[in-house]
Amino acid sequence: MIKYIAPVLPNKEAVGLDISFEKGRREAANRARETNTPQLTPRILLVQDAMKEPGFLLLRPLFYSSGPRDGEFRGWVYAPFVGRNLLQDLTPNQNNVYDFHVYDGDTTDPEALIYASQDHDHTAGKYGTTYTTEFFGRTWTVQFESTPQFEALFPGGTHFWRWSRGSR
Repeated sequence: MIKYIAPVLPNKEAVGLDISFEKGRREAANRARETNTPQLTPRILLVQDAMKEPGFLLLRPLFYSSGPRDGEFRGWVYAPFVGRNLLQDLTPNQNNVYDFHVYDGDTTDPEALIYASQDHDHTAGKYGTTYTTEFFGRTWTVQFESTPQFEALFPGGTHFWRWSRGSR
């Protein structure tokens, strides 16, 4: 159960929440405790996010470090992240020369989408590449696509993009 959170006001919906109410949260919390390493939850909707946009939690286990309870599990320290708040405006070229999407897992299924850099209807770029990476116990797929602005700057293509859209 979440006992303490800061700042309290924007996170009041999370106070008292039992993180084990949802399978993905429970599994990530248990994995963090068992491995004594920080772990990410799968894509979730945070109870304190009024916009209900995709996000995730980073959970770190906390153990007593001294005294008669040395090594005993105390609970978790966690940080909630909304995909848009974390990943928008990472670079000045984002949305200008490239768009990117981040998905939970090894898929580009829209149901797994955590973040999409463009807010407008966008046709798939002429150039693109997809990477799968793992960190904090989760696999994420990141998909980069060129924008019309990029394609106008490099009409003959470029060596910066490994694969064209048709040859992935």
